Amino acid sequence: MKWFIKSRYRALPMNLLRVFLIVQLMLAALLPVGTASADALITDYPTPYGGFNMVAGPDGAMWFDSQYDHINRIDNTGTVSSYTIPPPAGSSYPSSVLRGITLGPDGNFWVTLGPQNNVAKVTPTGGVTEYQLPYLPLSYPSTYPEDITTGPDGALWFTENNGDAIGRITTDGSLSTYQLSSPQSYPERITLGPDGALWFTESNGDRIGRITTDGSITEYSLPTSTNARSPYGITAGSDGALWFTESNGGKIGRITTSGIITEYTIPTANSIPEGITSADGSLWFAEYASNQIGRITTSGVVTEYPVPTAGSGPLEIAAASDGSLWYANDSNNRVGHVIPQVRSTSLSLMPNSGTSIVNGTASFTAVATNSSNQPAAGITVRYSVSGSVTMTGNCVTDSTGSCSFSYSGPQFAGADLIDVYADNNNNNQQDQGEPTANATMAWDLPANSTTSGSVHGHGKLTANNGHKFNVGFHATNKNGVVSGTCNIVDQTTNSVYDCTNANVLVENSATGRATIFGDITINGQATTYRMDVVDNSATSQPDTFSFVTQGGYSVVGGLDSNAKVTVQ
Repeated sequence: MKWFIKSRYRALPMNLLRVFLIVQLMLAALLPVGTASADALITDYPTPYGGFNMVAGPDGAMWFDSQYDHINRIDNTGTVSSYTIPPPAGSSYPSSVLRGITLGPDGNFWVTLGPQNNVAKVTPTGGVTEYQLPYLPLSYPSTYPEDITTGPDGALWFTENNGDAIGRITTDGSLSTYQLSSPQSYPERITLGPDGALWFTESNGDRIGRITTDGSITEYSLPTSTNARSPYGITAGSDGALWFTESNGGKIGRITTSGIITEYTIPTANSIPEGITSADGSLWFAEYASNQIGRITTSGVVTEYPVPTAGSGPLEIAAASDGSLWYANDSNNRVGHVIPQVRSTSLSLMPNSGTSIVNGTASFTAVATNSSNQPAAGITVRYSVSGSVTMTGNCVTDSTGSCSFSYSGPQFAGADLIDVYADNNNNNQQDQGEPTANATMAWDLPANSTTSGSVHGHGKLTANNGHKFNVGFHATNKNGVVSGTCNIVDQTTNSVYDCTNANVLVENSATGRATIFGDITINGQATTYRMDVVDNSATSQPDTFSFVTQGGYSVVGGLDSNAKVTVQ
């Protein structure tokens, strides 16, 4: 099956490209088609020439070759520009077969032209320079340059599919060739590994190859090789390993930089996985025969998503600079856009418990990670506080997967439960599978401010609710022992409130402020109170008085001119 795919591409007549003409294509009559799932939003767009290999450009758009004399540019709106190169004079090929494309270290695009036995440099503004590879002494003499990528040495490295070799070309056109040990191994795709070497697939040898920048080659056979698995696409994963597709084997493979290979079976049989790339901490791949885009986590969990247009035959896939993905269809003139829907599968809350003084601030940080244990950015974390404080809110995770929130504590001692969940689909409700976390918060009364001090006062006030009050109170701290009483009469309702004691006194004679905590009985019901007073004797402002019970009864207002509060 793999041989059939390659032969089909090679048999098509193509133009040899020299001069770029930019044609802006109006596709208003052709509409994009889209599908959505919990993990991915997929849209495909019509293009006049289809697509093959794709690469992110320096302008934020995706660039792709169509095999049929064109290099194309598509942005996130689906707008396409096509760049055409006419065939050179005297060419035996009426059109060119474009195979690979990459963005070089010089800011130009580098492409391979299979049957023409050429590597070409293409500037973003349309300039083109072609470099001829040495021919083979065969009836079909092209080395058939296939895929191309940028190496760590500032040169371009490419596979020679018919030549059984790895090629290297500098940005000024200097060529080198490194021969593989086995004939007819058909090296296919090539990528830069995390170890600074270039890694490639051998589709007819069931091997993964590694070449260093000095030309040293190592080859690793697949563990279940039957010479029919056809490893094809390859990319570096977020886990420091290389990941590859087995087109005929229906598997995704993983190889460490030391050569240890693990294989994962794709759920859909005979799906023919082809291109593969890395995004969102996972690996995404194109399933040619099953018309799907697949995603595999670094732990081996596979999910598949149907392509919107039936019979598209997705072939290659590449990551964009914004974290989305683009794929090229083989069987129709469309390319697709995949936006991973970032999901948090794990959520933690720090600290998981805390203690503070009443009226203080509690701060928490939520950390969301995805199924690959990577930070999940852009997740809305919704929180709720219950207990002594009731409130809700949300924050959105940053690039580290974290977001923080705070809230103010109560006036009295108490405790809170803080619950959070990752609202993956941002629908403002907790759905099945959305991870949760919780924490507790304890609020304590403050300690006495001194071992000696007193506060007392009396007078009349009109509260904020319009009620008239007579108030009288005192509290004393003698060698750490606090005592006190209060009498508050609501003249509007004839209600009387008598404090039975004072057990905490926080006072500051310099500012004239004091807070008293104690016990009170209201209509036979025991509760606690808090009193906050201000002695404004140093100013012309009236003294102020605030009284609130844990049951919610409150008196707030300014004392009249004959009233007096003393803090000492």
